Amino acid sequence: DSIVTQSNPQLKTERNTSFEASAEYTFHLGPTFSNEKSAPDVFYKAPAAGALVVGATVFSNNLRDSVGTVTLVRDTAEFPIFTTLPPGYFGQQLLSLDRSTSRGGTVFIQWGPTNSFSLNASLILEDSTIDRSSLAPQLNGKRTAGVSRASSLLTARWRATDRFTFRCLARVLGSQFEDDENTIRLGESVVVDVGLSYRLSKYAEVFLAVDNLANERIETSRSIDGIFYLASPRLEHGGVRLSW
Repeated sequence: DSIVTQSNPQLKTERNTSFEASAEYTFHLGPTFSNEKSAPDVFYKAPAAGALVVGATVFSNNLRDSVGTVTLVRDTAEFPIFTTLPPGYFGQQLLSLDRSTSRGGTVFIQWGPTNSFSLNASLILEDSTIDRSSLAPQLNGKRTAGVSRASSLLTARWRATDRFTFRCLARVLGSQFEDDENTIRLGESVVVDVGLSYRLSKYAEVFLAVDNLANERIETSRSIDGIFYLASPRLEHGGVRLSW
């Protein structure tokens, strides 16, 4: 994108007052047991077999003077802090947002029906808003750029043998705005990753994985001209993990 961003010597120090609280509870749905013949997996901590863990976290952030941007110039228009911009360019300036808030929570469930299979699911809800911007009042009440209202995650893990483990992870990424003015929206996406690992020893394993299995379109940025920037397409990779 063709963007000219001006710095601002009047930016203030960002300050944040935050609060977070969480709780979880474990339901024992059956006898809890472990497989003594299986070596411990240092790469993943699964819930105990026969246990259902539910939990939630709530949080609140009150930000003062966080850094944002405001568009001042589009196309060939002129503004005192800019020279004349070529066609296709636009100018923006950094500024301090007087007050912003971000509040939300996460709920999650972990279930281990057997010692070799487990499921993890979580949902994140967040409301992030620019409450007051004296230098750019048009931003008041706008959603904070780059923050989704909702996203979720589901992970399944199956240890087929003492050495072979299969993993599948699905992410639902909610829509978000590219800019503080909320004029450019990025779309939702569903991303599925799969992987297979083979444990060589207690502290080493080899793995093969495919990220973004369905080759989903994942929008990471967008220009005012409608040009999208995308995250990685389907990616196959492998390697060795060591832990000690």
